[in-house]
Amino acid sequence: MSVFPEHNGWKGGYPAWNVALWLDNDEGLYVAARAIVAESESRYEAAQTLKGMVEEENPLADDASCFSDILGWCLECIDWEEVAEHFEEDMKYEPDQVGDEGGAE
Repeated sequence: MSVFPEHNGWKGGYPAWNVALWLDNDEGLYVAARAIVAESESRYEAAQTLKGMVEEENPLADDASCFSDILGWCLECIDWEEVAEHFEEDMKYEPDQVGDEGGAE
């Protein structure tokens, strides 16, 4: 159960919704997230790998401050399995979208 109230239909609340939004709207992260989900043997594995990918991008990870503590806590509170499920669902509806722009040159 999330410590955050539901947000825009996300049971994990604003943090889960927000991280999925950012992953969806950055092409490189979107492609990477879909690849992680496609290659993982379970939703749990995908969730843990997504979490690791996002944590690697944390610009405050090596800082000792109130802000790095809050961000680190928030990343721990995200329902990463819900984020992985989001990409599973996305792939059901657009299975060939990533890497296949289909445009003529």
